[in-house]
Amino acid sequence: MERLIHGGKKWMEVKQIALGARNTIISLAMPRRRMSGRWARTINVEEQDLLGFQLELPQLLVVKYAEIGDSGFLQRQREVHRKFQGCPNIIQCYGDECATEDSGRMIYSVLFEHASGGNLADLV
Repeated sequence: MERLIHGGKKWMEVKQIALGARNTIISLAMPRRRMSGRWARTINVEEQDLLGFQLELPQLLVVKYAEIGDSGFLQRQREVHRKFQGCPNIIQCYGDECATEDSGRMIYSVLFEHASGGNLADLV
């Protein structure tokens, strides 16, 4: 488990943009750079075996995160997005992670595509 300062192993918080349901924090974030300077996310061994390459992250993400004890809703949301991965009309999910903040709190986070047009609730 890696230690957090501002963000996670894969991401760095730029600005908190909302408080979501069930103690979820929603933030605008940037992916952490790999040593090569290329924007990419770390993928687990299972994905590496299936894909054979690393998926690149966009330069701006939306990250939803919560303390591990409050993350059941986020974990279910991740599972739903996994079923729709690659669908062109669905916000893409770039993975999830667990990490520990400097304070010792365990945080679960899910990384999503940034939709610059806002959210569906604003349009309805």
